[in-house]
Amino acid sequence: MSRPEALDRYRWSGLWHVHTDCTDGANTVRELIEFAAEQAFPVVGFIEHIRREATYDFEAFYDRCHRIAADHGVRCIVG
Repeated sequence: MSRPEALDRYRWSGLWHVHTDCTDGANTVRELIEFAAEQAFPVVGFIEHIRREATYDFEAFYDRCHRIAADHGVRCIVG
């Protein structure tokens, strides 16, 4: 498989631009990562809405995402 094909395969194999119940999503970080693990998605991209300033502790959110993802063998990107 060539590099572009491998990149394209990876790009389409994740859950990207996911919102949690920290902002306007319906599911928790744990629920989304467990779903990703069950469905064999290798990565979850958490993208929360922040209008002027965060209404939650971003650093704690970041740490929680990575901790739970590691427990389930899933990578995550938090933005």
